Amino acid sequence: MADFEQLIPDGHPQLVITLDEQPRGLNASGHQGNEVLPAAWLSGIQSQPITYLGEQNATTLCIQFAPGGLYALTRIPTVEFHNRLEDASLVLGKVIEQLRTQLMEWTCPSLIFQRACQFLQQKIFAQTTDNYFEAFAHQLLCVRRDTLAEVSRKTGYSQRHFIQLFKQHLGISPKKYQRLHRFQQALLHLHQLPNTPFVDIAHRYHFYDQAHFINEFKHFAQLTPGQYLIAQRPYPHVIASNNHDKAS
Repeated sequence: MADFEQLIPDGHPQLVITLDEQPRGLNASGHQGNEVLPAAWLSGIQSQPITYLGEQNATTLCIQFAPGGLYALTRIPTVEFHNRLEDASLVLGKVIEQLRTQLMEWTCPSLIFQRACQFLQQKIFAQTTDNYFEAFAHQLLCVRRDTLAEVSRKTGYSQRHFIQLFKQHLGISPKKYQRLHRFQQALLHLHQLPNTPFVDIAHRYHFYDQAHFINEFKHFAQLTPGQYLIAQRPYPHVIASNNHDKAS
């Protein structure tokens, strides 16, 4: 039976480039038929897990963007990529195919990373960016945990305009971004310290109570925290199984 992996949302857009000729199979619908992914794709922020065919002896470069990074690269409102996987060549043009061809000729990881960084710097710095909006918004929403009304007052934007700007730069609404960030913190804590009582995690990361923590965890991971702890996890956000519906 084929090996499937479930990728739990991690709150970041990505650029994924395959560095071999092995096809990548996506099974987002949970059925046996697989969708073949392009050789390079852009993944927006996901709100639900993605199920895909586990790769055997495959080589893949995954570039994770900081808040606002995907917008800086594409100049396309990031909300357009939310819960989507887009062929990178359709968005970035032939340059991404040329980059992939170059990277496939090299076997040294440091050279691959160096060339990928050069590509991103050339593409991003060639654009005019809006400086510190993303970092400032993240600080207010996720570090200070301000309400939208407080953020609006501090930024000088109306709430409606701030929400529009936020979706353009970061891809989702401010409220969902706060929820997803809180979920990420709780998931990483649970992965690193699995014996922590759920009520302690709920208190530490500002859930209303233990039930709220469990419901939010299940909303984003489609697993309860208890199911997550007993699952095989090669990485914090990856659930491995030999049956694609075992983890659901």
